[in-house]
Amino acid sequence: EDIDIMRGNVSSSGKDLLDKQFWIFRAQILHKLFPSLGVIELTLFQAHGFQTEKNCQKQSYNAVWNNLIVDKGRAHAIRLATIEAFEVESSRHGHVSDLHRQLLKADGRNTWDSVFDIASVRGGSCR
Repeated sequence: EDIDIMRGNVSSSGKDLLDKQFWIFRAQILHKLFPSLGVIELTLFQAHGFQTEKNCQKQSYNAVWNNLIVDKGRAHAIRLATIEAFEVESSRHGHVSDLHRQLLKADGRNTWDSVFDIASVRGGSCR
């Protein structure tokens, strides 16, 4: 799973916007989609820096949910369900709503649809 945060021209070496609560909420969504999985283990890779294609600083996260193996169709459905859950939660007052405001303040392109990058679902990345 590719997760990208645009930072405009602000250095991405600063504070990560995605905190532990973000990852817990993400795992909760996966647990709802796959209730038979007792534990979902996350291995997280990060790369931050300037992206010339988008002409901005970017924080990139590659999330590997180790015991979750899906085909392309399910990956697409999981992404859409995730975006929907984050959008619903963003409409409420709370941590996800606050985070979404921070993401949009960092760069107006940080909609949930952009944050949960479709490249890995489409096969446009090598992960």
